[in-house]
Amino acid sequence: MKTKLENLARLGFGLVLVVLLAAGCATAPRTANDGLPQGLEERAQARWDHLVERDFYGAYPYYTPGFRQTMDERDFNFDMQRRPVRWVEAEVVATDCENEDECIVAVRVGYRVPTAPAGQSGMKLYRILEEQWLRIDGQWWYTAAPVVRGFD
Repeated sequence: MKTKLENLARLGFGLVLVVLLAAGCATAPRTANDGLPQGLEERAQARWDHLVERDFYGAYPYYTPGFRQTMDERDFNFDMQRRPVRWVEAEVVATDCENEDECIVAVRVGYRVPTAPAGQSGMKLYRILEEQWLRIDGQWWYTAAPVVRGFD
C-alpha cells in the first residue's frame, strides 16, 4: 500500500513541477516596443543615451511613426553621422505637458564641435534643448518638429 501512495505522491509532485516549469518558460506576447522604455522621461532619456553613444540605429525607434515613414533607418543613420556636433552627455531635466498627449521635454545636453576653430574644438559646451513629444496610441514618440510653445 505504501508503494502506491508513494507513486501517487511522486506523480503529483512531478505534475506540479512540470506546471511550474512551463509557467516559468512562458513568454508574454511580443509587441513592436519590446525592450523599449514606456514612460515619457524614460523614453526621452533612452533616446539621448543612444545619441550620446552615437548609436543612431538605437535612437531611430523613438521617432514618430510618421517620421519613420518618410526617412528609413539607413538614411537616418547616414544623416546623423554627418552632423558636426558630438554629444557627450544628456540628461532630461524637466517636462511640461499641455495635455495628456503632448509634452515638451527639456534636456541638458553637453556637446563638442570638433570642426570649430582652433582652441574651441575641444571645449565642452552645454545647452538646454526643448523637444516635442507626442503620445500616439498610448506610446510616447519624439517628433523632430520645431517646438512652438516652450517652458513658461
